[in-house]
Amino acid sequence: MADRKILKGKCKKHGRKFVFQLDKIESEYKVTNMIVASDEEYEVIQSEVKQPKFVTSGLLPDKVDGKRVLGGYDYPERECPFRKQDRPYNIHCTYCKQLELDYVSKAKARSPFGKYKGLSNIPGADKDEYGNPSGADYDLAQDGAFAGYRIVVLNRTGAYRHADYSICYGALAKKGFEVREVKTSDSLDKLKEAFEGIDIDKTQLWVISGNPKNMLLNNQVDRFIKKYYQDGHGLYLLGDDEPDFAEANHFLNILFPGSYMHDEYQGRKILGISNRPNDPGIVKGHDISTGIINFYEGSTVCNIVTSRGLKPLVYASNHKVLACYYDEQGKRLIADGGFTRLYLKWQTAGTERYVLNTAAYLTNVERFGY
Repeated sequence: MADRKILKGKCKKHGRKFVFQLDKIESEYKVTNMIVASDEEYEVIQSEVKQPKFVTSGLLPDKVDGKRVLGGYDYPERECPFRKQDRPYNIHCTYCKQLELDYVSKAKARSPFGKYKGLSNIPGADKDEYGNPSGADYDLAQDGAFAGYRIVVLNRTGAYRHADYSICYGALAKKGFEVREVKTSDSLDKLKEAFEGIDIDKTQLWVISGNPKNMLLNNQVDRFIKKYYQDGHGLYLLGDDEPDFAEANHFLNILFPGSYMHDEYQGRKILGISNRPNDPGIVKGHDISTGIINFYEGSTVCNIVTSRGLKPLVYASNHKVLACYYDEQGKRLIADGGFTRLYLKWQTAGTERYVLNTAAYLTNVERFGY
């Protein structure tokens, strides 16, 4: 997991642009280096942090009182440390009041999302054979938008299902996602390996459940996944018809006691938009519903009993909850009772768009920036 982030800023007095390197030292990110950036570099570099102040490490302390806080220091005008005749920068530019930091919350990064975000029925759009807007422009995310992002899949379905997820993983790649699959759920080291070499804030975890007879989770894995979710990283819990919802129920019980997947229902119907509670379909206006008018509910699926803030996302044709979500306090989770849609009837009504929209939503760029 990467422990380095970038922050940029510029001098309000002289217009000089800086890029700061922040390294995680113990439990805190501290500024450890800085460079002067050209206009072109400054334009394409994006800040990756939100906090209003950072201390420095390894840089010289301020000459006046030894404070080492980055940003907002009140230098008298005559003591502004940068002069045109000076070298490219003075290390004390780090502490100058004239330094204006460009936090991720202010950054003018292009959005990964298309202009139809949250709209199901797009007027004037060509429709496919199922009545959905035709073309990638109507997905929640633009193609290639999430290059450099990773989906870690803890796949516990087992070989007995002869499931081929390659079509799904290939579709995710069109949006830029790299997929890494892990099949051993009792090894924390194996799970952590799948997150290596990437900023943890650009990852999400999918758990595809299996039979309880084959469940191999342990307390270390439980703690890792619980903290991962509580830190705001997207978690997608996928189950299917009984008994293949073991891992999903395990984590639902940890995170949302009283919520669980159950039963077996022969779905296989095309759903529309759900405008009111218990109406079959995907909930109107949710980001995941972008570009979806008609939606295949899956083959044999299960239903979900929700509690503790979990809200319905999809109602099955039996009027019960098929998928639900949590989106509060900077945390995002989807629980879904139909994982077979990841490889069965992929081309049927809205399936690909639903899965791609879910992946885009779980990046949680609203919290981590883009």
